[in-house]
Parts: sequence; C-alpha cells; structure tokens
Amino acid sequence: MALTQGDLIRTFAWLLIGMLLIRMVLTPLIHAGIYYNLHQEAKGERGLFFFQGMKRLWKPVTLFYILETLLVFAPAYWLLPKITPTLLAAVREPSVLMGAVPYIACWLLYACLIRLVLLYMQFGKTSGNGIFSAVIICSRHIGKAAALTLSIGGTAVVLQLLFSGFSLMWAGLAGLILQQASYFIGSLFQLWGIAAQYHVWSNHARQS
Repeated sequence: MALTQGDLIRTFAWLLIGMLLIRMVLTPLIHAGIYYNLHQEAKGERGLFFFQGMKRLWKPVTLFYILETLLVFAPAYWLLPKITPTLLAAVREPSVLMGAVPYIACWLLYACLIRLVLLYMQFGKTSGNGIFSAVIICSRHIGKAAALTLSIGGTAVVLQLLFSGFSLMWAGLAGLILQQASYFIGSLFQLWGIAAQYHVWSNHARQS
C-alpha cells in the first residue's frame, strides 16, 4: 500500500534504472581491461595492464556488449506474450509455472550460446587474430567450452545459493556479510570463467 499510494516506488524505480545504466557502462570497460591483461600475460609480459586495456579496447568491447544485449533480449519480443499469462496465473496457482519452464530454459540456453560465441569473437578481435578464426575455434571446441561454462557457472550458482541461504538463517551483521560475500564469490567465478575460455581459445589459436 505504501508503494502504490506514495512516490516511494518512483524513487526505487529511478534508483534501479540508474544502477542498471551504471552497470551497463562499467561492464564493457571491465571486460576490456580483463581481455587486454590476458593478452599481455599470454605474451609473457608482467604488470598491471587493466587500465591500459580499458583505454585501448573499450570501443570494440562496448560494441560487442551492445550486440550481445540486443541478441540476448531479442527473443523476449516473441516469448513474453506467450509466458506472461502463465506468470500471472502462477500468482494464484504456482504449479502452472511449469508451463513456462521450457520457454525459459530455451531462452537461457540461447543466451549462454550467444555469450559464449561473442566472447570468443572478442578474444579474436582484441588480439588482432580476427573474428572469424575465433568463431571457427569456438565451433570446433564447443563441447569443451560448454563444459567449462557449465562447471564453473554451475559451481558459482550453487555457492551463491548457499551463501544466500545462510544469510537468511543468520540475521544481522553476519547475514549481511555473507550476502555481500556471495556477490564477491560470483565475480571471482566470472573472472575464472573468462580466463578458462581464454586459455581454450589461445591454445588453439597458436596451433592454427
């Protein structure tokens, strides 16, 4: 009632929109720094190349990020009209939610595939080896790349769920620390996943 009768919902809405925009700006910058740092380490260089990478690679990585966002959310134009009635009905009868599971599962599988292919394309683009050669490497070794994604990503999800569950059990400062730690753990696993996929790409890029 407080949300619907006052301006509080507008404040939270603008806050969420602002946080989303900040994340959309920072994500490609962070990825550009990570990719450049990986390239330099592969060459045998040692040092902190993160900020140099942000400066040198932010343009192509940002274009790939925009492309990824468009491709991932494009199916929503067709899927949302199909699953919206099911989601609304699930408020009263949660069992009907199972009808939307196949659509959501296919969407998640499609999103993972798009992100994986575009990740390899970014490796090729930012290294100067070419985009198409990176796509060929990804297609030839899609099984290995998918296994890494499932194992690392699945472990991250399980750990985050455990941390979130413990934070609900231990209210107070301990719960808050555990909840915030789950985001840190998730970021580490994301970095691990990018590094693992990079090594798959770089090993086969040298052979080709």
